[in-house]
Amino acid sequence: MNRTTRTALAVTATAALAVGGALLLAGRPDPVDDSRAAPDAAGDQAGPGARRTGAGETGHHPDRPDVDHDGDGKGDLVTSAANARVGDEESAGLIVALRGTANGLSGERSTVVDQDSPGVPGTAEADDRFGAATASGDFDGDGIPDLAVGSPGEDRHGRADAGTVTILWGTSSGLTGIGAVRLEAPAPRGGDRLGSHLTAGDFDGDGQEDLAAASKYSTVHVWEGGITRTGATGGHRTRSVPGEWGPTALHSGDFTGDGAADIVVGVRALRSDGDGNRLPSRDANVLLVGGAAGPRLDRTQDVPPGVAKAVGDLDRDGCDDLVVGYTDDEEADGTVPEKGARGGKVWITYGSPTGFAPSRATGITRGAPGVPPTSAGDNAFGGGLALGDVDADGRLDLAIGIPGDNIDGIWDTGAVVLLHGTADGIGTAGARYLHQETAGVPGSHQGGDRLGEDLRLDDVTGDGRADLIAAVPGEDGVGGILYLPADGTGAITTAGARVISPASVGVPARPTDRHDSYLWAPGFAERFAD
Repeated sequence: MNRTTRTALAVTATAALAVGGALLLAGRPDPVDDSRAAPDAAGDQAGPGARRTGAGETGHHPDRPDVDHDGDGKGDLVTSAANARVGDEESAGLIVALRGTANGLSGERSTVVDQDSPGVPGTAEADDRFGAATASGDFDGDGIPDLAVGSPGEDRHGRADAGTVTILWGTSSGLTGIGAVRLEAPAPRGGDRLGSHLTAGDFDGDGQEDLAAASKYSTVHVWEGGITRTGATGGHRTRSVPGEWGPTALHSGDFTGDGAADIVVGVRALRSDGDGNRLPSRDANVLLVGGAAGPRLDRTQDVPPGVAKAVGDLDRDGCDDLVVGYTDDEEADGTVPEKGARGGKVWITYGSPTGFAPSRATGITRGAPGVPPTSAGDNAFGGGLALGDVDADGRLDLAIGIPGDNIDGIWDTGAVVLLHGTADGIGTAGARYLHQETAGVPGSHQGGDRLGEDLRLDDVTGDGRADLIAAVPGEDGVGGILYLPADGTGAITTAGARVISPASVGVPARPTDRHDSYLWAPGFAERFAD
């Protein structure tokens, strides 16, 4: 895309973003910006192999684990600790992989990988933030998903914070750093921060797993045709997106059901605050539609504002659907943003062969029938979201994190609401409200715990029912993971529940004053891999 077109899009984006609405730009799918490099010299045109799952299966599906890095049929969990100290290097970062077992998740079957681990390219350095973003995908086509790990603070070729992405391989013994390979932009720039956000999917519909990585300067990098164990790929493309801040998020799914995954890209423009300061606007989204020529910007799509958090085929029509958390609940003048709600709002937008169907969009707020009412503003209802089949009825259920929930006068202790899927979509009847003072749930209310900051619903025991895994990034000042299993009746139970701490998996942690900083050391459980 040329500079003139990018500028025009940025101006239009600013107008749309300033009112907090969806980014709806008139026109057809972008025919330009097809900057594709030739296949890597070490590779060939065909790429390394086929995906384990079929095309169009990017989103969450009830019949298998979402993340399974050892291929044993039990879901695994990867959490980042991007602020962790490695040796003497502050915020060098690491990831922790927890393997599912018949008894659920614990620290007993865990693997810690950082840039000083055997086989991992590079060296752990201060502020690399290895693990700031992660994405699972079977990049080498061997049937076991691998893991892409972003290091946006990595310096390359004398350019500070150029950023890189490392591929860790899945094996029958779980994730390993042995033989890991590194990807970087063909022409790295200082401050590019490649790898700030990642997502995987078959974006060109050729049956091989592709990888998309966000960098600064409104650019999305796409490596196509899989990734070999030598680091070769089938090719590289870049896509420009509107907005001047970001991209701020990436999430993928086959929203049109055509066999090629699409990418939802979070974008922000810069706006004036009236005092001459340029500040980022509210979160908006645009859609890169997948196809044989790779993903292309479709400016006709009406994507709801907020942060895309979960993808799955809720209505079972063959098209993935998008779940977005819109947590901004107040404008500068005290009014509620358009499409927002006091305390936050969750939007479900359904896919179709022509893209998103805004006429079918469904909003969920606190105070809806069966959903606990808003306790105060800025609750961040929808701050964490996850889809999975808890009751094994073939329909996806929805977990909603409320990390800013204030309970019993304790600020930001957090909570989770579980809603069940029905023939008519996600229903609110019989909603389950869980927090750390719920009977049987381990832990207790602490200010700044922010339970529900990230969530997963995945079958980590292999019994065919999704279990609930919730981030508690402020737990005891160092972070923790709350595991709540599903029982045989199709409900989340507290029997066998546990909190997994950094110490239990060998991650060095030093408590911080949660009142002074939103970023807790070591950043354990700040986000989970998709």
